[in-house]
Amino acid sequence: MDSSQFYNRKTIHSIINYKKLKIKRVETVQDVLFLQNCLRNSITPNFIKVRPAVKNTNSLRASKNAEEIWLKLEIKSKFKKLDDLNCSLYNLYQDISLMVSNNPRYWFNELQRIEEVCCHKKYLKKEKKRKKKKKIKKEISQST
Repeated sequence: MDSSQFYNRKTIHSIINYKKLKIKRVETVQDVLFLQNCLRNSITPNFIKVRPAVKNTNSLRASKNAEEIWLKLEIKSKFKKLDDLNCSLYNLYQDISLMVSNNPRYWFNELQRIEEVCCHKKYLKKEKKRKKKKKIKKEISQST
């Protein structure tokens, strides 16, 4: 059944935007979980490396502290992004619900489909992060 039978262009565009935002939200949640896991295990992701000009105990300790602060700030920024996405999703959901009040069954089916896509994306991202984590742990165990 074609969605254009039921809805105008704006409604379809809103549903597509909802799906994109929902996927971004799933990815952001996965990023937050990964960063929190890194912080919990005292692992620094590659994009947060701070390299001191002089390598002595004080500069290494300071760079380690800077990396930890940077990681915490990165987690905070991801939570801010997550909050913004949640607000956008809520507002878009309300708008779409008003637009599709004449055929809520289609909207319900579309929501189920979006959830399935999000779950699949979540699984793929989780697998990728699991492999990265395994690689990092292997590197740490080899260096000690």
